[in-house]
Amino acid sequence: MLSAEKIVVALCMTSKNWDEVYSKIKNKQKLNSQEVENIYSSIIERYKVITICSPDYPEFFKKLEKPPFCIFINKETKELSCGNRIVI
Repeated sequence: MLSAEKIVVALCMTSKNWDEVYSKIKNKQKLNSQEVENIYSSIIERYKVITICSPDYPEFFKKLEKPPFCIFINKETKELSCGNRIVI
């Protein structure tokens, strides 16, 4: 069974915008399990991913009208000492 995180990442990578991702989730679009696994595997090789389903998803993003479904953090980027801020 696919995890919510894998599904959200795959939807983000195969959709054009926030509304399209939301629509696919709302309508419970059927997904090809192998395709989802392939997309997820290729992404986590390069990025740390925090999805809206993750327990470490920033609380303040949840308050946005259209919160990002996924936050991609380049694994090669050194952590920035910006306190509790996220720079986009």
